[in-house]
Amino acid sequence: MMDFGFTSLGVFVVALMVVGLGVQWSLGGIALILIFLSLFMLAFSPSIRNLD
Repeated sequence: MMDFGFTSLGVFVVALMVVGLGVQWSLGGIALILIFLSLFMLAFSPSIRNLD
């Protein structure tokens, strides 16, 4: 049930970014954040690194 709460929060944050920065900058910024978070989790989470 937490997915629905986090999805709404994420959409709210992206909407605020769109109002302030525009659509292209907002999507680019969110994409960069997701890339960095993925690399961070890959580097520092042994359970993800050791998946078969």
